[in-house]
Parts: sequence; structure tokens; C-alpha cells
Amino acid sequence: MSDYREPPIWIDRLLGLILREELLEEILGDLFEYYQRYNDKARAIANFYYFYHVLHFLRPFAIKSFGQNSNTYTMLKFNLTIAWRNLLNQRFYASLNILGLAIGISGAIFIALFILDELSFDQHFKNSDRIYRVASEIQYGDNYFHMALSPDPMAEAFKNEFPEIEKSGRLRNIDPRIIKRDDESVVLDRSFFADQGFLDVFQFEPIAGNISNALTEPGQLVITETAALKLFNSTDVIGKVVESAYGSSYKISAVIPDVPDNSHFHFEALLSMEGDESRNGVWISNNYYTYFSLVEGVDYKTLEAKFESVFPKYVGPQLKRMVGLSYEEMLEQNSYMNYYLQPITSIHLNSNLDLEVESNASMNNIYIFGAVGMFLIIIAAINFMNIATARANTRAKEVGVKKVLGSIKGQLVNQFLIESLLQAFIAGVIAVAIVYTLLPAFNQFTDKSIVDPFLGTSSLWLYTFIGIVIIGLLAGIYPAFYLSSFRPINILKGSVTTGKQKSRFRNVLVVFQFSISLVLIIGTIVVYQQLNFIQNKNLGFDRNQVILLENNSGNQSLESLKSELLSLPSVQSVSATSYIPAGGARSDSPFFIDEEDIRDNIVSLQFWSADEQYFETFGMELLEGRSFDPTRKSDSIAVVLNETAVKRLGVTDPIGKTLKIFGEFSFNGLNEFKIIGVVKDFNYATLKEEVRPLGLWMGPYSPDYFALRTSSTDYLSLIDNIEEVWKSFDAYAPFNIQFLDQKFDAQYRAELKLGKIFTLFAVLAIFIACLGLFGLSAYTAEQRRKELGIRKVLGATSGNLMLVLVGNFTKLLMVSILIAVPLAWYAMTNWLNGFAYRISLGIGVFILGSLLALLIAWITVSFQSFKAARSNPSENLKYE
Repeated sequence: MSDYREPPIWIDRLLGLILREELLEEILGDLFEYYQRYNDKARAIANFYYFYHVLHFLRPFAIKSFGQNSNTYTMLKFNLTIAWRNLLNQRFYASLNILGLAIGISGAIFIALFILDELSFDQHFKNSDRIYRVASEIQYGDNYFHMALSPDPMAEAFKNEFPEIEKSGRLRNIDPRIIKRDDESVVLDRSFFADQGFLDVFQFEPIAGNISNALTEPGQLVITETAALKLFNSTDVIGKVVESAYGSSYKISAVIPDVPDNSHFHFEALLSMEGDESRNGVWISNNYYTYFSLVEGVDYKTLEAKFESVFPKYVGPQLKRMVGLSYEEMLEQNSYMNYYLQPITSIHLNSNLDLEVESNASMNNIYIFGAVGMFLIIIAAINFMNIATARANTRAKEVGVKKVLGSIKGQLVNQFLIESLLQAFIAGVIAVAIVYTLLPAFNQFTDKSIVDPFLGTSSLWLYTFIGIVIIGLLAGIYPAFYLSSFRPINILKGSVTTGKQKSRFRNVLVVFQFSISLVLIIGTIVVYQQLNFIQNKNLGFDRNQVILLENNSGNQSLESLKSELLSLPSVQSVSATSYIPAGGARSDSPFFIDEEDIRDNIVSLQFWSADEQYFETFGMELLEGRSFDPTRKSDSIAVVLNETAVKRLGVTDPIGKTLKIFGEFSFNGLNEFKIIGVVKDFNYATLKEEVRPLGLWMGPYSPDYFALRTSSTDYLSLIDNIEEVWKSFDAYAPFNIQFLDQKFDAQYRAELKLGKIFTLFAVLAIFIACLGLFGLSAYTAEQRRKELGIRKVLGATSGNLMLVLVGNFTKLLMVSILIAVPLAWYAMTNWLNGFAYRISLGIGVFILGSLLALLIAWITVSFQSFKAARSNPSENLKYE
């Protein structure tokens, strides 16, 4: 009798929300008040408007379906009550459907949050749609560069040449600034030289100070709120003077808010570019990040096309003076200089150039995760359709009786759609609860800082609501029309069967589900194999057991400190350097062999400062010549080249040859060097790039790191000893260490994150597919119980019966493998093409992925198959 009790009160509330204006207005009023209180008024009005119209959009459908009369409410209430009771009566199958939908919806919401955050980069800046960065593509001889950098004079010259440019500004990378205050030093992690134009382009709002002239004079310093609190525990710091560890003084002129996380650059300090001696006005040297703010309405592509017209005016004279070539003659030799504009809102996902400000993500990842999110929803919806149509026989009598009593097909379709929508809404509520519960873990997992996914800045509630309605309709529309199409005369005769055609449709859906799941399994395996390859590849240097001690003190007692560190037990060698083989390219400069024709043999080299213990500390192999010797005065102009540099320079016997720097460049006043050795190529950038030409010289410098190679595995004791030595030289300097292998792995943080997220959602997709397979196997075992009973009476063993049940699903999985393998091969080949050094896609990956998918499916199906095979045949046959 419990099935005929009064329907739950929530049914009245739900119907009232759709059909009763006064309740609708009340709820919308509450929502509007929430947005006014916790969000800006504009968003409050927008969300109020959207939600109001969504609910009013639903009302005509309900009225049209049931008629706008006094029976509308009664009919809807009746169908909702029947739907609720059917869910209670079929708890097992309803739970599988709702759980699968809830996991699919929550997974899709998390993916949507990730994608929305990635797409939001740099949109918070004022007039972000009019701000562009200049990128360069340069070919000179055999040298090719595709960089995020541009020349020093470009910002000012282009602003004067092109009225379409409203403002221009520049950034330039510098070493972290170590600021001394009182009795301690503070490291400002991200520092740049910048000009006033940079502040004007991005229109930062000051917390303190006047931003309009904050970088117009030498020695001015703009810091973020975090930096101000680091230095003085206050933002009231305007006019205060701080000193760097290298002796320079800076006067704080403004404090600005921290740059938001979703930006393509971050900094704690901006130092005035005025008076910067490194600015040389050279057009063929690219060291600056240049930004333009365009006049409203300007097409940036049209402006970009005009750039080349001014190159002869600016670049031509410098080429003629340095190389003896005019700009036109350079073009005739198949060399070129191309500069183009990048919208700043596209940099994070669409720019992976050399020397980016920070490592960026990839738009391909957005497409991948978007596809995975869709797959999660589709797999969950397929589960619903499969189980609903598979259980058609159990609903047939209900349909037959209702048709005999006068129900028309439209009414039956409405009933089944309401059941589907009810399950979708229940799944949606569970999904929202899952999202809020797991949001902190998701933020930590993805390095995001999302606070309120539904009513916060993402405002996902509207899309979630619409999505749930669409999912409910799409998942239920086929079962609704299928179940309502039964003929009552056949039903009442007991001759209704699901039919082979309907079984084929369910089989197609199962194949589709597991094809998707298998693609995700294979993709996960490939991602982790590539990451394992990266971590274990011979890079040409030994990154293990190397400790990096950050030189935060500007310590002038360089040799004494090295000597003390070297005297520690288990320390084998110590190198003072700013260039470690675990980062991007740095400081390219043009060089040539003195004996060769300068026009045909200029090669752009990375040029690093090193010391006599550099190669030993990093475990590099010298192929020819020798390392540096500080006792030889001639080694002040000595250089060691890598193999690639020697090949590109075209010299067969490099030892003793003179290497000259091109044009008016120099290093510490030197423009020519003697080659004393050749080091084996080592990967100093990521494995996405080929090894490039490199030269190392023993020049004077203030190193950023002390690199220590150790034979000890007792790192805790060793670190304590290192700290003791460090403090003895500068008691107040920050003590920061890290391991070289960890710094190397950090270059692949995006790939590691991709692997983790990909694995997580692959597991979710497989789990949802297995839920559906579990339900189908349970229903199949139930439908074939009489057949199984007869087979068992005739002598079949439990193992034989399990093979019968499992075999049907195995055939479907084999078809899935045939479909999924080519798709996975195509997708993962494209992904691997982003690496210069990569694994090969052997057949073993696809065999392993297929076996895993089969094993997961067999385990899922075997539980119900074993239960059916072990049942007593007399129980299965007693009603025959």
C-alpha cells in the first residue's frame, strides 16, 4: 500500500516553480538578493534575466503537453508521482542510472571549470581586447628563431610610425632582485625592467602612489602588495629606499595589486628601464617583450601588414654597417625578419614560442578535455538508454493497460520523459554536491583557485541547469518513444519482445562507450610512457645528486664560499653559475669563425658563463680539448662549444680557432674568443626542442646558483652542513636550495598535470561505462535465466554458463578495440609530434590498453554472470 501514499511535498514545490507565477517570482527574488550581496550588480541583473526566461521558456511546453486548464497541475503531479514510485520500485537500476549520470555531470562540470579558467587568461586587464604583444620570426642563413621577444627601439619607433598604436610598453627579464633591509635579505622572485609605457598599456590600479609617473625616472621601483608586505609588512611604503644585494638603490614609487593567477606574466617588482645600460638601440637584437594598445576599432592584422614597410628605414642602416648587406640584399639571400601581433588573451593557450615570459598551456588540451567532458556525459546518457530499453518487457504491461484505458502516445511519451528528467535532476543535485565537496581537492590538483563554481565568477549554474534538462531529454527521448510504441494487443497477448533490432541498437551504444573508454586508456598509457621517457632519457648530463643553492646574498667572497662548500664531506665538486641545464634558452648572440666569410657563416649561439668545475659538477663529457683553467690568463677569452655549434659553424678542427661575435655586440668588452674544447651535446631546454648551438666561457659574473655534486644520500645532514657554511658568510641571507632533478621535472609540470587529469577522467569514464555494463549484464542474466536453467539441467557447468554470458559482451568489446585503436593512434601521434624527442608508438601500447579494457569489462560482467551460473536451475524453471 505504500506505493499509493501521498506524493512527496517536493513535487508540489517543483510544479509550483514552473506553473505558479508567485512562487517563481519569490525564488527569483531570493536569487537576485544573493547576487546583489555577494557579486556585482551587473551580474545580478544578468543572471536574474537569464534564469527568469529559462523558467518561463519551460512553461509553454508543460501547458502544451497537458492543456492550459485545471487538469494541468493534476496531470503533471500524477506523472511525477508515478515517476517517483517507479524509481523507488526499481532502486537497483535507478541507482545505476542516477550514479552514472551524477558522476558524468560532476566530471563534466569540473572539466568546464578548468576550461573556463584557462580561457579567462588576461581578460581581467582593462581593454584587454585591444592589447597585443609583438612576436618575432627570424631566418638568417641557417639560423631560425621564433620568439616572444622583439628589439629595444621597436616600441617607440612603431608608436611614432603608426597612429593606430595608442600606447606602447616593454618588459625585460632580469635576475631575481635580492633586497636588503635592516638585518636580513628578501628575495623578490619575479622581477623585470619595465618602462612607463608598460604601466600605461595595462592600466594597473595603484594601492599606493601615483601610477602615471611611477617608472619615468632611473632608480624607481614599483612593487606588488605581496612584495610590500614581504619587505615592510605594510603597503604604506611610498618613497622608501631599498638596496639590492648588488649595491643598487631603488625608490618605491607605487604599490599595485598582485597580478591575478590567470595572467601570462607575474611579477613582484618592476624596475625603471630608464638609465638601463643594456639598452643599445639595436634592431637586430631581440631582448624585450613589447606590448601595444591599439586605437579602438583598429584591425590588428591590417596594422601588422604595414610593419615590413618600415624595416628598410630602421633595420637597413644597421645591417649595412654590421654585415655589409642592405635589407633588400638580405631578403634575396632567403633571410627575413617578420614581426607579428598576438592578442594577449590568446597567449596562454596559443603561444609556445622561444623565451616566453612563462610557460603556457595549449589549446589542444582544451579540445582534449572538452571532448572528454562530452564523452562523460554521452557515456552516462548511453547507460540510461541501454538500461531503459533493455527493461522494456517489464514496462510493457503498464503501457498496454494505459493504452487500453485511453492514454494516447503523446501522454505516454510525456510520462517517460518526466521519469528521465526526474532522474537527471536528482543526478544533477548529487553532482552539485560532489563538486562543492571535492572543489578544494580539485583546486589543489589543477593549481586553480576557484571559489564558487556556480554562483561565483564562473556562473555555471545556468549552464548546469540547461545541461541537466538537455541530458534528461536526450537520454529519455529514445526510450520514451520506444516504450510508447508498443501495441496493446501484442502486449496483452504476452508476445512483446525487445527484438533483434533493438538489441543491435543497444550493442552499438555499448561499442561506442567502450571505444571511448579504450581511447582514454591508451591515451593515458602513452602520456605516462612519454613522461617516463623524459625522466629517464640520457640528456648528456647527470641531473641526479646535484643540489642547487640559490645565491641570494650577492656574496662577493665567491672563491672562499666555493672552497668552504667543497670541503664538506661527500661534496665532490662545486660550480658557481647562472646557467643550469634545466631551463629555457637564454641570451642568443651571433658568432662566426674568423677565417670564414661572415655573410655565410654567422651562427647564433647561446653564450653562457661557466667556471672550471662546471662540466664535472653537471656530469658532462668533453669530446675534444680541455676545460677551463683559472691559472691560465689566456682562458679569460677561452670558449668551449657543444657539438651542434661546431657542426653549424662548419669547422672540422675547432681547437685553437678564433670565434668572433658579430657586429657591435660584446661580452664584458670582449668580441673574440679562442676555442679550447668541445662538449658533448646536452639538452639544456625541454625535450620539445632540438639541441641548439651553445658556447661556454669563463667570464666574470655574479652567479645565481652554487651547484654541488654529492656522493651522499643523507641529504638532511648535508643540507644542515651547507646551511651552516652559508650562514657563516651571510647570516641574514635567505637559505634556499633545490635539487636539479626536481627543477628539471618542473619544466614538464604542464605535461604531468595533463597526465594526472587525463587519468582521472579516463577512470571516471571507464567507471561510468562499467556501471552500464553491470546493469546490462544483470538484466541479461535475468532475461536468460530460463535458458541457463535448461543448459544446467542438460549438463552445462557453471564455467560453461559464464562463458556464454561473458562471450556476448566480449564480441562487442572486440569490435570496440577495432574502432578505438586507429582513433587512439591518430590522437596520440599528434600529441607526441609536439616533442622533438619522443617515444615510438609500438603495437604493445595498443595491446596493453586493449587487454586492460577487456579485463575491466570481464570483471564487471563476471559478477552477475557467476551469480546467474551458480543459481539453482529449479528456481529458474519452476514457473515453466
